[in-house]
Parts: sequence; structure tokens; C-alpha cells
Amino acid sequence: MNKVDLHIHSVHSDGSMNIDEVFRSAKEEGMTRVAITDHDALPPWDEVKAARDRYRVDAVTGVELSCQDPLTGRSVHLLGYGFRPSAPHIRAFCEEMGILRREQNTRQLAILKEMGYEFACEKLMEYMGPWGVLQKQHILRLLMDAGYTDHMYSSLFFELFGRGGILLEADESPGYEEGMSAILADGGIVSLAHPGLSEIWDLVPTLKDLGLSALEMDHPVHSKEQQERARQLAEKYDLQLSGGSDTHGTYGYIHRRIGEHLSHWLTHDNPSERMYFVRRLLERASKEALALSRRPLSSWDKGKYDWVCEVDFSIQKLILDEITRQYPGETLISEEMPEADFSEGSTWVLDPIDGTRNLLYERENFFISLALYEGKHAVLAGLADPYKSELFLGEKSKGVMKNGLPLPKLSSVSLEDALLENGTRNGLSQKILSSVQAIRYSGSIAKSLSMLLSGKRHLLISDKVKIWDIAGGVFLLEELGGAAKVFPGKGRGGADMLVAAVSRELLEEALAAL
Repeated sequence: MNKVDLHIHSVHSDGSMNIDEVFRSAKEEGMTRVAITDHDALPPWDEVKAARDRYRVDAVTGVELSCQDPLTGRSVHLLGYGFRPSAPHIRAFCEEMGILRREQNTRQLAILKEMGYEFACEKLMEYMGPWGVLQKQHILRLLMDAGYTDHMYSSLFFELFGRGGILLEADESPGYEEGMSAILADGGIVSLAHPGLSEIWDLVPTLKDLGLSALEMDHPVHSKEQQERARQLAEKYDLQLSGGSDTHGTYGYIHRRIGEHLSHWLTHDNPSERMYFVRRLLERASKEALALSRRPLSSWDKGKYDWVCEVDFSIQKLILDEITRQYPGETLISEEMPEADFSEGSTWVLDPIDGTRNLLYERENFFISLALYEGKHAVLAGLADPYKSELFLGEKSKGVMKNGLPLPKLSSVSLEDALLENGTRNGLSQKILSSVQAIRYSGSIAKSLSMLLSGKRHLLISDKVKIWDIAGGVFLLEELGGAAKVFPGKGRGGADMLVAAVSRELLEEALAAL
């Protein structure tokens, strides 16, 4: 049984546990997946990944954004999950909140000094954490160290931060629309945190219209009646039910264990051992490719319309060396190697950089594609977008994940409603060109296939593909209910031709038009 806690705080906001302690505790409590959802702060994803792999407890990116209802001033906390780790929009939101809180800290400390409180200023940097912000728990810890109280939540806490407290200030948090927009812009999904705490049930329809995906039902502050209300609203507005312990470690008013309250959402199976390996490898390769792409590069023309650069060779070496080390003797096929045949056993198919010209000129829209075949059949694959820090992963009959979140099955559209990715130089029939809704092309087949996976495109036609171009993307597409047809040797210069679509029906309609 999968046990998932999607509401945990660490030292990066107002929790007492560091990242390693969070994952060690999660392992001890039998968790299979967690999300660290710090208040207006993002812990280093590399540190989270390292702890995830060390303790074999899966993780998705998480955050809790502090917002308010601009009409009533009620507190609205939004939980974001599965966003790309670079998260530029969420980071901008967090920095805005950090500026507000640092200004607030200056005022609060000045008031304490004026009231005669004395405390060790050198402790400020230690307690305020990586984001340079003091939470109320940190201020109480300073006063505990100075001997003013022996308990964080004594009467002093309520004198300072309770209703009418000396240090309590008006909420200056942004409106909930700003928080929703930040999470969605970074590719995440949103759950409304503990709606019973501020009695904000009436906001659910509005938030649903803005892109809300879930309600937090299982939470320590929710009564059975509030849990039932969340369940009924989720059913009415087609929302998922999330949950978590909302643990702050020893900083919590009431101590809560990780896993004390669990989520009914995102409880999909953890990756297999092979998929764990592929994920770690593609995360590492993406980081390396992105770093290399930012410097001047040497490149070569392998043939007409076919370029290669030093990044292709660096990423190929990194990935193939690691596969050979982990799985010696398995067959390797890669674009920048002499062509090889599939074995009867395990065969890895790699395109180290798909979209080399994009990398050289735009520094974006390039992908890494890796697939594993058993005999002639693909069993798992990954597509990585280093620039956007997006990772698509899938295993046979287990669906497809994007940054740890399951992608829905693809919906069929008619040819006249389809957005076409046209990767051909040969002319297409006027019938298909006049039938589709619009025509685009990204300059990378792997990128184009990823857009079909996300429902941003519906049809792809390319007249110059090789197995490494399409092995990963086509497998993932078919796992989501899409379909593809490869015409060996029918493409440009003796290459293969690919027609791929989000459904079998659209594929057949496109083939008829071709």
C-alpha cells in the first residue's frame, strides 16, 4: 500500500527538520512518497533528490504559498505540486514574500528591543534559515535561549503573536490569483490547503475556475464534518482529495508525525529499480547539458541538415558510461555511434541531444531521449527537457509521469481541430494542410512528441527520423493512448517517415489525407 504525505515543512521555512531528517523520518514511518511544502520557500531540489534516492522515498516538488482573499482578507494557502524544479514564477513569488517578511522582521525585532527584551543577535543568522527570513517560531526560540520562556507556545507566544498580539501585523500576502498563476505557470497543479481553518469553502468554485485541482481533506485541524464537506465539494467540482500531516517537527504547536494524515491523491506506484536509474541518469544528464549549453560550443555538419556539437558527445558518454557500469553487457544504440542492431535481451536506445541546431542557436528546445527495449519491444522510456527542467517518464502499462505527476490519457480530436507539428521538407498534400487547425514545428522530434504527450499538439509528421529520434517519445505516446506509424525508408534521404497522433482515430484520418 502506498502511503503519501503531501504537506511537510522543513528548516527552509518554519519546520525544525532538515531535508535528510524529513526523508529519514518518512522512511521510518513507511512513507512511499512525500512533498516538502515549505511556506513561500523552495528547498534545493538537488538536496531533495539526493535524500529521495538515499532513502528510496519518492518525492514531488512542493510549496505552500501564502495568499489572501482580496475581498475579505481571509487567509488562503495554496499547495503546489509537480512543478518544474527551476520554478521561475514560484521563486519570484517567494522572493516577493521574502522581502515583505524581512521588512516585518526588522520591525518586530525593533519592537522587542524597545520593550526591553535582550537576545543574542549572532543567533539570528542561524535561525532565520537559507531564505533570510525569521518565522515566529524562530523569534520564540531566540527568546527561549535568552531565558524569557521555557516553552515555545507558552503565554509569551500568545502575548506576541496571538489575537491582538504585540508583533502581529496585518496580512500583506498577495491575492490568491497571483499564487495560482505562479504555480500553474511553472507546470504545477494546485490543492487548497486546510480550507476548514479559515472557513474558505465558498472560494472553491472560483478557485476551480482558476485551475484548482484538489482540496486538502485529511489535515489535523479538520473535523470529521469538515472532511465530509471537503469530500462533497470535491465530488461536486471534480477535484482530487489531497492530505498530509502539516508537520513542523518540534516547531509545531502540537507535535505531528510525518504520515499522521495521508493523501488520497498521487498514490500511484513508485518507479521500478530500472526507472529509478533512468530518472537519476536523465536528471544528471540534463543538469550537465544545460551547463554546457550556456557556453560557446564547437559544432560540425555531419551531412545535409544534420548537425552535431560537443554537447552531443559529452551527454552520450555520460549516459552510456553509466549504463555500462550499472548494466554491463547490455546492447547500446545511440545517434553518435556506429549503427547497431537490437539484441534478444536488453537494448538501450539513446538520442543524447535531439534538437542540436536549437541548442546552438536558441539554447532551448533540445531534448535527451532514452528508451529501454526487451527484445523488439520498448518497456520504459524518458524524455528530458534540460532548459525547462521537465522530465517525462513511463513504464509499460504503468502510464506516464511528468515531473512526478501522472499524465491523463490523451483525448481524441478530429483532423480539422488538430494542431500539426510538421517536420517535413517534402510537400504535404493540400488536403491535409487545408484540413488541420494550424501548423507548427519545434525543430526537435522529441520536443514535438512531448507536446503531444501534454496535449499541446495533436499530430506530428516527420520525413526524417531514425530509431533514436522516436524510441522514447513514441513509447510514451502509446502508453497514453496515442498511436504512431513508421514508414521505413520512405523519408528524406532514405530515412524513415513518422506519423504520430494523440489517438488511433486521428492517425487513421491523417493517413487517409496523406
